[in-house]
Amino acid sequence: MNSSQSKNQTKEKINPYEFIKLPDKKRKQYEDEDKHTGVIEYTIKTYTPLFIPNSSTDKAFKISDEVLQKKSEEHKSYDFYSYTMLNENERYDEIYHQPVIPGSEVRGMVRNLYETLTDSCMSGLSENEIPEVSLPKKFQKKLADVKIVKESTIGELAGEFAPCKDKNNMCPACALFGTIGEGIASASKLRFTDLTPLEYQEDAKMYYDENVTLNILGQPMTGNTKKYLKKPQAETEFWSYNYYISKAGKVVSEPGVLSGRKYYWHHRKCRNLSKTPGVTSSKADNQNCSVRPLKSNTVFVGKIFFEDISEKQLSELIWIVNGGNTDNVQTSNEKNKVDICYKLGLAKPLGLGSVKCSVNRVVERVVELCDGSIQYKETDIAEKYIGRNYKENRFSKTNQDIILELCNYYSKTGVEIAYTNKKDSPDKSNKSYGKNNRSRRQFRR
Repeated sequence: MNSSQSKNQTKEKINPYEFIKLPDKKRKQYEDEDKHTGVIEYTIKTYTPLFIPNSSTDKAFKISDEVLQKKSEEHKSYDFYSYTMLNENERYDEIYHQPVIPGSEVRGMVRNLYETLTDSCMSGLSENEIPEVSLPKKFQKKLADVKIVKESTIGELAGEFAPCKDKNNMCPACALFGTIGEGIASASKLRFTDLTPLEYQEDAKMYYDENVTLNILGQPMTGNTKKYLKKPQAETEFWSYNYYISKAGKVVSEPGVLSGRKYYWHHRKCRNLSKTPGVTSSKADNQNCSVRPLKSNTVFVGKIFFEDISEKQLSELIWIVNGGNTDNVQTSNEKNKVDICYKLGLAKPLGLGSVKCSVNRVVERVVELCDGSIQYKETDIAEKYIGRNYKENRFSKTNQDIILELCNYYSKTGVEIAYTNKKDSPDKSNKSYGKNNRSRRQFRR
């Protein structure tokens, strides 16, 4: 290939997210009767900058005042999460606080992974949502003469993978993490502590990257049915959540099938936000926001307390918290390298929030009766579990390859990861794609 051909060659480009399809059946909670109590001590290392907002004020920095003065527009700005309650009338451009990763953030991340790996329900599903879809003009007249029997909610389309509602028919995730809702309440067997930096810096500024104004982040584009729904088996021209239009122009009333669980790819180039194309914006306005993210390569420590869980549940949990155990592959050739990482915090589509979890210790606490007195025995049992791989934990057979690919920090080396704009979108017929991508929502998880 000559140089001119090389320049004209189109670089591979993919959307920031992919869907992991749902299995045929939801698993039921385990019936194991053995019980284990103790604590997992672990670390989280930021591979790309991380941002979790301190929402006690949305005008943390002077840039909010500057935009208001110049454009008469509200521009939100957020500091990173800390235990400090910020004053909405004060600006913190030169004031830094000790960062904290809330345990609730990690809990949500771990639960989402556990649900996927164990074929559990989708507890965070917006089950009452009825998505809006923009119908192409050429089909509008045809659809006007057809009566769609019922507009299905996301929960109805999810079927048995909608959040559990029967305590006697719970999935593995709800049995472990707990759930509460209409007609159901089950306590969690896990408690996640907040995470603090492994190495204390007296000058808190050392933890942080420079403040940046992020590009606009759109809300989930559920109107993009070519992504969020599986294509009907019949030859179709257009499909939605309650019907499809065949190549012959016939409108068929039929519920759509969800594409699955949404996951984001890792962006290896996102280590320096201000120098990474597509992440930051030079213009601050009322459609984006400014933030103070944590630097990459920052390590935090935390604990997960578990109570009365089975050995199977503990083994599954450790695989996640230990970043995939032996499913990682260390090699100098990046094409063959596997490093199981996850996404945490906000602005995931832009590349923020790639983190690596590692287990330090797993201490089991056993109560024993000795000479008429109660004694507590603590044993580090980590070695028993950290060698178990994906298959040995009997995780989802349906999705093993795509789960490991999505979690691998090196899987998309050399690929451009960015939202496909309306002009070069393969889904040009779906006009809601462009509309939703210009949403004014500040953050997307």
